[in-house]
Amino acid sequence: MFGRFLNSKIDYRLRGSLKPHKITEFKGLKKELLAYRFVDYFKAIETIVAMGQLKDKIHSTHPGMELGAIVRGSFGQHYRSKINPSTMKLVSVGYEAKESFPEECFWSFICKAGKPGVFRIVSNDYQNWIELVGESDKWNQKIIQQVEKISVRDSIYRNQFLQVDIETPLQDEYDQGNASQGIKINFRKPPSITEDQIIFDPAVKKMVDRNIISFFRNRERLHELGLPLQRGVLFYGPPGTGKTYTCRYIYGQLSPVTTITVSGKGLSQVRTICSLARLLHPAILVLEDVDLIFTSRTISLYSTQLGDMMDELDAFKKEENVMFILTTNSIERLEEAIKDRPGRISQCIFFGPPTKDLRKRYLARYLTDQD
Repeated sequence: MFGRFLNSKIDYRLRGSLKPHKITEFKGLKKELLAYRFVDYFKAIETIVAMGQLKDKIHSTHPGMELGAIVRGSFGQHYRSKINPSTMKLVSVGYEAKESFPEECFWSFICKAGKPGVFRIVSNDYQNWIELVGESDKWNQKIIQQVEKISVRDSIYRNQFLQVDIETPLQDEYDQGNASQGIKINFRKPPSITEDQIIFDPAVKKMVDRNIISFFRNRERLHELGLPLQRGVLFYGPPGTGKTYTCRYIYGQLSPVTTITVSGKGLSQVRTICSLARLLHPAILVLEDVDLIFTSRTISLYSTQLGDMMDELDAFKKEENVMFILTTNSIERLEEAIKDRPGRISQCIFFGPPTKDLRKRYLARYLTDQD
């Protein structure tokens, strides 16, 4: 009877699982997370724990309590120590793939070096973080760094075809309508456009092959030569001339590679999106209809985002292999400091109306497809 009572209390469970170690004397470390990286960190913690010895895993919710206080049993009200099963949520982890995760979870473990620790992760509509309790601040920092490294290496977004949208957090009655916007990452079906499925103007194909496909395929050699691996290319021309279709073709030529597509309001979060591309490189970042946000500074309503875009194009390190592909139907509206600066945009490629020969090839393709 008494044993069941102890097993119903989160602090007793955690301390008991790690005896004879006195974890109440350990140090704590907390790290805030971006909501969309929750699964990456959850899986990274599981990997770290599996490298050593898992002692206990508990899905339990304890709002307003730090992990150190939970381990020490500093609850104030006795009922708050009771294990309260966490809400489970279904999360996309790939195209048409979902997994269920608890919004709050604890792991007690012994690491490979024989040292004990306790992990906690929290992710809901209002807060996202991980915590670690271990024997010292130095040890905690080392383990958290390992978690971060694994979360990037094994990210669910790596080598996926992604679309970024704007997501506004839920507001409560005290919010006053000032909730900040974040990004939502959606997995999309990878395009499979092959060489024989796309009809190119030969001059356009040559520039795409040289400036994007060949550049990306030879990135290791370029890196050995000390050349920067970040490059910007601008596709411009009237609507319906194949700019977006060509971006999908490029993915098919270079896959598996992380490809992030952004358009509309998503462009307003360019700093966060570039950070994601930097994290997952090698990556292709496709920014569509950029003239909607990055217009000439003389007429721009988005001066902050324009500044962010120019800063990001300049900020990548030599080894960060990110290919920017910008598209626009109105190049005359685009800020000159973006389109006319070689260090930011290496090549502008014009997509014009099809020639007579290309129209014949389009017609032949459509008739063949219908058959």
